Amino acid sequence: MTSVNYFQATEPILLRISSLTPDGLRSSPPRSGDGELPDSEQLISYIQEMMKDDFFREAVAVSSVSLASALAKVERRAVMSRKNLLSTAVSLTRYFLRITGRPTPFGLHAGVAEVRTGDRARAVFTGTARKAVRLDAGWLAGAADSWLALPAVRRAVDVVANDLCTVRGDRLVLPYVTASPVDGTPATGRELSLRHTTLTAWIRDRARTTLRYGDLLADAVKVFPTAGEERLDGVLLSLVRSEVLLTSLSPRLIDEKFLARTMSVLGPSSDEAAGLRDVLSALVDYRSAPPGDGAGAWTALEDAGRAVHPDGRSVAQVDLRSPAEVELPRAVLAEAEAYAGALWRIAPEGKSHRRMRAYYEAFVEKYGEGAAVRLPDLIDPHRGLGYPGGYLNPRVSNDPRLYVHERALEGERPGDRLERIAALIQRGVVNPDRELVLSDEDIARITIDSRPSALPHSLDLCFQLLADSAEGIDAGDFRLLASPMVGAGLAGATAARFAYVSRTEEAVARLVDPAGADDAITAQVVFRPQIPRLLNVVQVPELTRYDIPVGAFPAGNGNRHIDWRTLFVESDGERLRLLLPDSGREVRPVVPHMLSMSSVAPNLARFLGELRFTGERKVWQPWDWAGYGLSPWQPRVRIGKVVASPLTWRPSPEMRHLTNQRDDWSRAVDHWRREVRVDDEVTVVSGDKAYGIDLRDAFHREVLRRDLAREDLVLTETPRALGFGHGWSAGRSNEICIPLVAHPPRPPRAPHVPVAAKTICVPERHPVGSLWTSIHIHAVLEAHDALVRGLGDLTAQVTDTVDRWFYLRYFSPEPHVRLRLRSPDAASAAVVRQIVLEHLHRARETGLLREFSAQAYEPETTRYGGPRALDAAEEVFCRDSRTAVAQLTLLGSGRSPVPLHLMMCAGHAMLLESLGDWDWRGWAARQFPKCTDGSVTRGDVEAAARLIQPGRTAANLAAACGIPGIETLWREPSGLGRELGLSGDAGHRADRRRDTALVSLLHMQHNRLIGNDLASESRAIVLLGHVARQQLGRALNGKTQS
Repeated sequence: MTSVNYFQATEPILLRISSLTPDGLRSSPPRSGDGELPDSEQLISYIQEMMKDDFFREAVAVSSVSLASALAKVERRAVMSRKNLLSTAVSLTRYFLRITGRPTPFGLHAGVAEVRTGDRARAVFTGTARKAVRLDAGWLAGAADSWLALPAVRRAVDVVANDLCTVRGDRLVLPYVTASPVDGTPATGRELSLRHTTLTAWIRDRARTTLRYGDLLADAVKVFPTAGEERLDGVLLSLVRSEVLLTSLSPRLIDEKFLARTMSVLGPSSDEAAGLRDVLSALVDYRSAPPGDGAGAWTALEDAGRAVHPDGRSVAQVDLRSPAEVELPRAVLAEAEAYAGALWRIAPEGKSHRRMRAYYEAFVEKYGEGAAVRLPDLIDPHRGLGYPGGYLNPRVSNDPRLYVHERALEGERPGDRLERIAALIQRGVVNPDRELVLSDEDIARITIDSRPSALPHSLDLCFQLLADSAEGIDAGDFRLLASPMVGAGLAGATAARFAYVSRTEEAVARLVDPAGADDAITAQVVFRPQIPRLLNVVQVPELTRYDIPVGAFPAGNGNRHIDWRTLFVESDGERLRLLLPDSGREVRPVVPHMLSMSSVAPNLARFLGELRFTGERKVWQPWDWAGYGLSPWQPRVRIGKVVASPLTWRPSPEMRHLTNQRDDWSRAVDHWRREVRVDDEVTVVSGDKAYGIDLRDAFHREVLRRDLAREDLVLTETPRALGFGHGWSAGRSNEICIPLVAHPPRPPRAPHVPVAAKTICVPERHPVGSLWTSIHIHAVLEAHDALVRGLGDLTAQVTDTVDRWFYLRYFSPEPHVRLRLRSPDAASAAVVRQIVLEHLHRARETGLLREFSAQAYEPETTRYGGPRALDAAEEVFCRDSRTAVAQLTLLGSGRSPVPLHLMMCAGHAMLLESLGDWDWRGWAARQFPKCTDGSVTRGDVEAAARLIQPGRTAANLAAACGIPGIETLWREPSGLGRELGLSGDAGHRADRRRDTALVSLLHMQHNRLIGNDLASESRAIVLLGHVARQQLGRALNGKTQS
């Protein structure tokens, strides 16, 4: 493979290892001849035999309350139908297959341990696994809800106003509501709306920072004495129940500190505290019992939990620490590094997080490059942009301001990449081994932009390590099989939840919050998952020095909390960045866990986590068949010793449609196996779950039928089919999660600048009826030129009542022209509006337009550097609009002596020249590339150069077009050049904000004369660059321009 290293593996590496081997139980699936399913007695015998294994019995009890209850009925020979017995046996078999399949740390299914790197492979599996047990978050949420019904408990808790609440008119709106801790019903997309009364406003203001509920109630009684304490207590409790007030009983981390605080709130001598102590004591007893000896202790723990809060859920969350001692040689990590680099090189652009990149484009369009906007203003759908499309909590509809950019990005295509991938597929299909081995040359053919500067900061990648022995690993006889659960886009996120189990908290913290070359702050995003029990998934330690609570109680050290309402968002030319309010230091939000943010997190938390993708045109992705994934089967794909994608079969349409007809389904399976040559033993993969079955076994086929009926899945070859086993890991399925960091690391950013020194965007708005008249005129694209030509007659009628006007063409959400006119006073503005509306009414009657409407005008103040610069820019807009109307009138007559592309190029030079005495040629020569596609000829350059001459461009263009007014319009220098800092040799110095403003001026100039034509726009500026370089070269050589 290539010697270029894009990523470097580091520690800590997490090992996940199954608790049982495939032959770990004495019982085999029940058989009943001729493919028939077993009768009731056979099922009972099978279930009882399976449950003789004490470890498996305990694992099932910990994992499923309902299955454990069904097994108890079988044991006591309770009357059960064959249907229920079959369902119980299938569920039991599925649990065993999953325990021995892909190792998923869930209860006692699999253990975790740290892997170290060494000179040689070493794997020792002795000793006893140890349990890590803590209270289940779902059970605790329900218990806390019941405790809050008690006045003494309620008055002892701390409360704070939910920072997600906003005021909308006379309503208080909470845009994110978690599920009820009683029934767990999801609340996806639902907002809570309450009347925003004087009392509610006072409560939110008083509880802006944390205080005791009892103190809040006492203060409320003083301020609202006529309301009475009982009523006020009821109001406060209702606000707690509705999550407008958050309490200290909603934990971020269920640790010893939290439990101590909870005991204090309950009151040491209360019945509630005694019940909780009983639960914690039983929890310690269960934790102390070795795996396989804990069934009785688990039952006692469950009984203690039900005595406190009988909601039918398990009281504890259980993880397992494996006794494994493992070291792996550098050769294993080198294969992972090469694989990660290869997959990065071939990852397509624009496929992932397209909506975030569209959001960036919409931000720049609205606020300008380099603008800093308050985060609360940005995410407000009325004051700012709201959230990206597709967000669910609350549900976000398609916003035309964002959707237009999404559609533009959909048009990006990676050339002939699909054709080349099809050729690779064909090669794998015709290979007798059904394997596609990707060489460096193959990867180079489908590589898309592999610049190191674009690398992600870090990754977690997960693999099954297959080898027959540790000695085999040292000899290079191993394979890495990429996991269905690929990993994470942040190194350490996969291991973070298990850091307390594997004792790697400090090492994981160094991954998540590395000591970097810049001074950015890394902060964990903390929130409450929508479903309370999912708090188990986000139980990660404090891995960064700071956190950003989002709709969550800010427990612990207040100095580490960053209030998101104080933050700014800035566009830096590449992406959106989060900034502290005073210093301007960048804040990098991280989400160091594996919870799906799209469905069960508040929009703001998801937005913060995805902010980094606003600048990522490509994101690391696993092997993707690029549109060919619906093929009946796909060959194995291997890169070095890494199997990027195993040999895979899709269930046939008949199999998917006949799952409710067992006999027909079985025949469909037989036909499918013959048709696409499916192995006898396969791995069933659904999401991150994977387990092995034998398709010759009727009972295994029944498991498959039932799973296929309820979820989408594929089947792959087994690890054994690759020719390597799990001998090195004592016969148990394993997975190693390897953190990788960008190599070399991304270069440090420039030192931070205080926010006060930045262009703070406070959106300006000129409403309908102000001094600005802003009209949106809707017409098909073909009518725009005629529509603009008519503006000459219109503006001639309002010369005495307008001091400036300009127009722009727009293409979203549908084609229209925006006309803006500014009057010196209100009376003049009223006259202008009347004249404009009458003119447009007549135009509509003639069929020139479809509709028109008065709209507010929101200037792009920050794009041009602030209010004074915008004032000067609008004066340039006015000159350019008058020029464009005259030019379009000439072009419409069919008698223009100047071709359109030369007119446009000379117009660009004329505009740049009008900005003052500065080296605009040096700027254009540096800014605009050379022609590489033949669109600009030598003749074009010579013709444009005759128009574009120092100090004479406006006069030359006016004479060539026969429009004397052009020279008059552009004779006086614009004040915009001074506002942009243009003087002397400024053209030779890079300045991102200035360059953005200048390019925007040229873009708008092209928009007015020609419209939305990227090829035409590119041709004009490329031609301008050639003219500038030619004239600079001749000046340098002492030549004069003819």
